Amino acid sequence: MTPLELEQLAREIGDEVMTRLGHDPKAAASHGCACETPAREPQASGPSAAQHAQALPHTVASLINQTLLRADATEQQIRQLCGEARQYRFGSVCVQPARVALAVRELRGTKIQVCSVIGYPHGATLTPVKLAEAEQVLKLGAGALELAIHAGSLESGDLDAVYTEIRVLAECARAAGAQLKVLAELPSLGEQAQVTVCALARLAGADAVKTSADLPGSLLSVNDLSLTNRIVGGELDIEAAGGVNDYARFREMLAAGASRVGSEAGVAIVNEAARG
Repeated sequence: MTPLELEQLAREIGDEVMTRLGHDPKAAASHGCACETPAREPQASGPSAAQHAQALPHTVASLINQTLLRADATEQQIRQLCGEARQYRFGSVCVQPARVALAVRELRGTKIQVCSVIGYPHGATLTPVKLAEAEQVLKLGAGALELAIHAGSLESGDLDAVYTEIRVLAECARAAGAQLKVLAELPSLGEQAQVTVCALARLAGADAVKTSADLPGSLLSVNDLSLTNRIVGGELDIEAAGGVNDYARFREMLAAGASRVGSEAGVAIVNEAARG
C-alpha cells in the first residue's frame, strides 16, 4: 500500500468504529478531528531513538524494556532481573501481574518503570476481567500496562469491541498516571489487520503499540515495523518485540521506527553495544 492508501484505510477504520458506536464521523471531522481521541501532550522534538542508539551503552539500555514473562519465573529470578535493571539502567522491566509487587519493591528509589501485561499472551479474556486485572496491577505500582488484543475479534471484524477495550483500559491507565501499550502479534497478522490494530490504538487513546508478545518463534520483520511506523509514528511510541535478541537487531528496529525495544536479552544487547 502507498502512504496515501494507508492513511485512507486508517480514516475508514476510524469512521466505521465511530459509526458503530453511534458517533457521526462527518460531524467530528467538521470540528477538526476524525474521532473522539483523548487529547495528548505534543511530543518533544529532539534526537530520534536511532540517534540515541549511537550513543553510550547506558543510553542504549534506557531504550530497552527488559522482560521476564515466563510463568515459572521464581522470586529470585525477578530479583535478578531488577538487579540487572539497576546495574545497566534499563528504561523499564516487564513482569507478570503476580510479580509486580516484588518488582516495585526491588526498584524502589530508581526511575526504572515497572510494566505488566494484561490478558497475556493471547488476549482472549473478557474485557471486564482485563479491566479488573489492570486495576490491581496499577494499585501495586505498575507504571505501564501492555494490553494483549484478542486477535479473534480483530480478524472477525468486531472493531468496536477492540476499540472499546483499548479505550476503557487507556482511561484506566491514565487515571492512575500510567501508560497503555496495545500488544498485538503483528508478525502473524496480515497487512490490513496490522493497519487496523494500529489505527484503533491511535483512535482509542493508547500511548504505544507493542509489536509482539515475544513468544518462542515470533520474529518481527522490518516491513512489519515500518508499516506500524507509517500508521502511528510520531503520534504513539512503538515498542519493537519479537526476536530482538542482539545489538544488530536492536539497531535495525530503531532505524525502522521503533521508540524502544522489548526483549529478554537486554544485558547481551548492552554488552554488545559496549564492545562497539
